[in-house]
Amino acid sequence: MALLSGFVEYGPAELMTVSEVVDEVRYGGLAPERLMAAIESGLVVVREARPETVLKVLDAAAETGDRERLSKADIHLIALALEEHEKGSDVTIISDDYSIQNTASYMGLKVRGGVRPTIKKVVRWFSICVGCGYQSSSIVEKCPRCGGEMVRKSKTLDNQL
Repeated sequence: MALLSGFVEYGPAELMTVSEVVDEVRYGGLAPERLMAAIESGLVVVREARPETVLKVLDAAAETGDRERLSKADIHLIALALEEHEKGSDVTIISDDYSIQNTASYMGLKVRGGVRPTIKKVVRWFSICVGCGYQSSSIVEKCPRCGGEMVRKSKTLDNQL
């Protein structure tokens, strides 16, 4: 089973997405024709994730530092993949979004890039001040200690792909 993040890849797998992704494609300036045609023909099924699973994804995204970079659609897509995985389905999320790939991989889900390469390692994002070296697990622009500029850095986590 493949869960799609905004594009359609035809093949033997059952294809699913969430309504938030459909809305992103339809109203986000992307070319919606292929996805809408695939949904209307039954090639892609639209399902919804449970709220408690969405909360699990939000927690995981906070742990990886990807929370601010994930849209509602991204979070719901990962949640649906997690639900299907927990049911025993062989699930792969197809997305070029590295924050989706990172969070999903951290949660033990399989991911694959659509056009862009798939990530090779799971990372945790954090901020570090260029002035005083203060580190924050949150992604912030200004250092709370000295007011200096904070830059985004990553640290490789143990759960390698």
